[in-house]
Amino acid sequence: MLNTLASMFAGKSGIFDHSMKAGDQAARIYAAGAENVPGKFTKTGEPYLRLKARAYMPRTAKNADLIAEIDAGIKKEVSVGCAVAVKRCSICGRDQKRGECGHVPGRTYTQNGDAQICHGILEQPTDAYEWSFVAVPAQPEAGVIKSFPGNQKKEATMENIQDKISKAHGETRFSAQETAKLKEYIGELELLREAGESYRTELRDEVVRLCALSMPLFDGGVVSRVSRDMSLAELKTVKSALLSKLENQLPDTPQLAVSGEPADSAGNTGFLI
Repeated sequence: MLNTLASMFAGKSGIFDHSMKAGDQAARIYAAGAENVPGKFTKTGEPYLRLKARAYMPRTAKNADLIAEIDAGIKKEVSVGCAVAVKRCSICGRDQKRGECGHVPGRTYTQNGDAQICHGILEQPTDAYEWSFVAVPAQPEAGVIKSFPGNQKKEATMENIQDKISKAHGETRFSAQETAKLKEYIGELELLREAGESYRTELRDEVVRLCALSMPLFDGGVVSRVSRDMSLAELKTVKSALLSKLENQLPDTPQLAVSGEPADSAGNTGFLI
């Protein structure tokens, strides 16, 4: 029964006092299912089952007061609108919807020597219409059992985490998913830091080498110490300047390279084989 109803309630609207006005829609169920409550039993001694639905509600100015009342526990009790084909009497088994039974729900009757409370057993659900916030529910304890900040759990992304930190005042708590995301992000930053340090070291060594080539009389130790305090941008600028200086200092061709046109060998034809 409850499992069948659960599938019917998915997608149904949350309203107030079973009003059918479109303007009274405040939330919508996106998932529902039947679950057992461990250690709890019905008045007839049967295991207690309940239909648990999850609903979402947009955080808008219109819903601000309702969300605050739900968080405070003021808006809690709910009731559902559904239809069943049969409402069977627990005493005689007849269908109470058809008037086949004269037993009164809630009254105690003696059945086979045992005292039993008369109640209707709902069977063959045919439709689910809506669920409503009400002042007094027909089913005791029917209501909101848990609220979810933000209504839906946000994905743990660094953008969401950074937004959470920027809006926090004082101590900030992170979920297990957010903590795992932060550890992953810090690990990636550590890899980038190591790669950046390696590149910086190579760039500093290159600047010292180029300085020694272009200005051999300059103290290399001074250049090495000064380069430690340079940023990456400064190191790149110095490297580019030193390369330009070396291009102007060094000859375009090696000293032993052949220059000019080859000598005319016409006068040596007698010695050619």
